[in-house]
Amino acid sequence: MNNLLAEVWIPVVPPIRSGQHKKVVRGVRRDGTAWAGQVQNPGYERAMGGLVQVLFQSRPDGWRPVAEPVVVGLQLFLPHLKTMPKRDRGLAIPMAKTPDWDNIAKLYGDALTRSGWIEDDKIITWGSIAKYRGPEPGILLRMRRHLAWTWKGSDSLRTETIVCPFE
Repeated sequence: MNNLLAEVWIPVVPPIRSGQHKKVVRGVRRDGTAWAGQVQNPGYERAMGGLVQVLFQSRPDGWRPVAEPVVVGLQLFLPHLKTMPKRDRGLAIPMAKTPDWDNIAKLYGDALTRSGWIEDDKIITWGSIAKYRGPEPGILLRMRRHLAWTWKGSDSLRTETIVCPFE
């Protein structure tokens, strides 16, 4: 049984805004007392709206939201910076800059839910995100059923290594 549910290339510049839904705002009143409150993060909502639309349109025909445990792999290819040397522009270069991959995971987990790929992002049992600067911007999305763990190791030593489902 093939556990690959979908493998889709989406030719769009990937949104990578922070995964923070709300920002904490602090201030001082005229009488000198401090106050704090939460406001919606407009950058997050803008990124989410565009991402949901793109993900919804890229679903395979007849796709129904997945309710079983899944493994999600995302490879995000952002455009090269204009300051990058021309000799490097044909390469996919790993991006070790902000935002953090866990904030990207929150954004894409929520977007996969809102766009109807999955019923809820809690069913993502394993995820991987790779950020690159590449010659062609886009998102490579892979989704597989997560049927069982694959273990390698010695029973006598009780040491086990988990094998990534995408290897």
